[in-house]
Amino acid sequence: MAVSFNSQRLMLNAGYRIDVVKWNEEKSRVKANTTHVGGLTATDINTKLNTLENDH
Repeated sequence: MAVSFNSQRLMLNAGYRIDVVKWNEEKSRVKANTTHVGGLTATDINTKLNTLENDH
């Protein structure tokens, strides 16, 4: 996740590791109908990413 402020960019780790084949680069989200380490679903992770984006 990248956050910009006063023309400065800060890269933050959202806390998830996703296999590249399960990542939709165009949408910057986990591909639907995939499961990840610890049993998390794409919906779980994408919801968290949405929350992080909207809170910052």
